[in-house]
Amino acid sequence: MKPFLKISGLILVSLISMIILTEVALRLTCKKLIRCSPHMYQTDTLTGYRYQPNAKWTFVNIAIKNACYSNSHGFPGDEFSLKKKEGVYRIIIVGDSNDTGFNTDGPLNYVKLLNKYFQTNNIRVEVINCAIDGKDRGIRNLKLIVKELVNYEPDLILLSKPFPLTDRLRYRTTYKNIQINCLYLNEMDSAKLYVDKELSHKTFVVHLFDWSYIFRYVCKYYFDNKDDKTKKLAQFIGKSNIKDIYRIRAYARSEMYWLWEKKTEKQLEIKQYSEDKSLQFLKKVNNALSKKNVKLILFDTYENKNSGHLRKLFNPNGINYLPLNIPPKKEYDFGKLDEHSTQKGHKAIADAFYSVLIDSIIPKEYIAQMHK
Repeated sequence: MKPFLKISGLILVSLISMIILTEVALRLTCKKLIRCSPHMYQTDTLTGYRYQPNAKWTFVNIAIKNACYSNSHGFPGDEFSLKKKEGVYRIIIVGDSNDTGFNTDGPLNYVKLLNKYFQTNNIRVEVINCAIDGKDRGIRNLKLIVKELVNYEPDLILLSKPFPLTDRLRYRTTYKNIQINCLYLNEMDSAKLYVDKELSHKTFVVHLFDWSYIFRYVCKYYFDNKDDKTKKLAQFIGKSNIKDIYRIRAYARSEMYWLWEKKTEKQLEIKQYSEDKSLQFLKKVNNALSKKNVKLILFDTYENKNSGHLRKLFNPNGINYLPLNIPPKKEYDFGKLDEHSTQKGHKAIADAFYSVLIDSIIPKEYIAQMHK
């Protein structure tokens, strides 16, 4: 009996030791298992969503941890007045997540750096960041420009190049630290009720996810391998019906796609336009802005193989295009973890923008001291 107990004890100790060592190893090496924290969103009928006004939060994903804040207009960064100060050249940036500056490893995104450069050199220019994260939002950004941003009295609008244009149907909000994504606005209340019911209390599974990186790895394996091979695993982590998928995803990623499993619904989300149709949209917006003495420039930050084609396409149609052609470097993004720009990448963008803005775009009467 004693040898049996001894062997059983050794097996138990070995098993516990293996679990502890695996847990420690995953915590030390596997950034992909970190618990994510979402941006603070609210729904918006014009853009689908924007940031909650006057909000502060810490955004966390597998590559980034960054302190973020929004102004009273629901845009990234510092407060600005609707009315432009006299004698100041106002630039508005419109783009996606790389332009918001939230998805980086520090506070010095390229918009803040540009403002710092202008202030340091006594140049009467202010740059306002009106970017909202999310790909395929070209039409939404054009609507934002025409319906809202033009009222902020800009002299120049710099639009991160979305071409050909797409229109992405998606509403977002952040509710109880869960990012909810809906295709239709009228689904949002149902999604919030689900969060209230299913996610407002911590079950054993939630506590297990909070404590154990091993369990997080199991969940990640399930997300990455949704096929017949994972049926037993799915049963283990709670896939008794479709809502359990929402629950697990919400726990693991702080993100929930509400009623978004059907292929037809996914196909409805993004509408793609041809080059000709996209040009029509851009020309219409460009002409409307020109009547109000606002200049529109589409830009690319890093090198783009299609920049030559885009020049030939845009120039005859009176659309201004600015490829900064920054050579990509490893230190400019987070590699496989995340393709957003690092602080070094943002500095490279700010430096390139500053040079070209001073040299050929900003009228000389606003420049008190030339760029050195």
